[in-house]
Amino acid sequence: MIKVSTDVQPDAHSAVMRVSGLPKPPLGEKPFPRVIVPKWESSHTLDQSGRAWLAAMTQILMRTHEPATFADPQDALAVENSQQLQAIVAEWYPWMQEIEIIAETVVAPSTSEAKGVGCFFSGGVDSFYSVVTRLEEVTHLIFVREGFDIHASEAELSVEALREMQAAADAYGKELIVVSTDIRKYSDRFQGWGERYHGAALATVGMLLSNHLSRVIIPSSFSTEDLHPWGSHPQTDPLWSASHMVVEHHGEETRRYAKVAAISSDETAMRHLRICWRNTGGAYNCGKCEKCLRTMTELYMVKSLTRCATLPKKIDTKLVRSLKLRGSGQTFARTNIEQLRAVRGRWDPVYRAWKRAYKESLKQ
Repeated sequence: MIKVSTDVQPDAHSAVMRVSGLPKPPLGEKPFPRVIVPKWESSHTLDQSGRAWLAAMTQILMRTHEPATFADPQDALAVENSQQLQAIVAEWYPWMQEIEIIAETVVAPSTSEAKGVGCFFSGGVDSFYSVVTRLEEVTHLIFVREGFDIHASEAELSVEALREMQAAADAYGKELIVVSTDIRKYSDRFQGWGERYHGAALATVGMLLSNHLSRVIIPSSFSTEDLHPWGSHPQTDPLWSASHMVVEHHGEETRRYAKVAAISSDETAMRHLRICWRNTGGAYNCGKCEKCLRTMTELYMVKSLTRCATLPKKIDTKLVRSLKLRGSGQTFARTNIEQLRAVRGRWDPVYRAWKRAYKESLKQ
């Protein structure tokens, strides 16, 4: 039987989950420990009740096809929502199976003593859009410094990203919450990060911050027109909610190029934008990967590329033509090609470069 409990920490800025009885994971070759102890650390105190572990474990348990016993009481609404979420995920992915959550359930007050509203903030287009459009409501920005898209080994990038996120938070007059975790060391052995697990990981952080926040906003990855099964999704994100914490998915009604247009006039966004997932050589933005070139193109469409301090001022069309577009890269390229032709014309060199890259990708 899989058992989930809390290692209560003397320092409330840390939280540790203890899990025993997990079967051999389906991904990776390295030996897997009999007991895992994922850890979260934060600039702010973390909840020690163990209520966050339901979000952390649900997707992992669904991959094992085994029930789990939670030593800590779980919020009744969260358990009910989990059943709905599992049904959706199991329909998306045939190899996932709905599982039983064995735990004492408690009915928490419908309102939390904490009143803060946090927005997850990586410094990217989606998070800047959510902050800019919800600026009056948001009280805190949540930056996961290490353990999500920034690896613990990328020390220089971590320091630079933290400096930039702190500067952005200061410019907006918001309090920055900084979190680090090693959860991916374990979750990546059971679930793909972007495709399935990262929404759960974000919700876990939100639950751990319930001493300070009553609502967390997860910026959307895709617009309504481009929705598909993904780790963060408007159908599933709200189902991570509990009596004491509302989880909200925000921004899916807006296409990415429209988000870029919305933040292009925001001085703070143009000064601190961070969108790269390659980070070659520890670069804040490499300016050469698909995501960098995609964002540069979207800024180019609204005549704001030269205003962005963190990206090259000119698009190298040779780099665009050489891109190997797959999955979401093809989706965004198709949308940008349509927009480029509309605003720049069919003889525009950037339009022609993207069109060629897209055509070549369809042959792969």
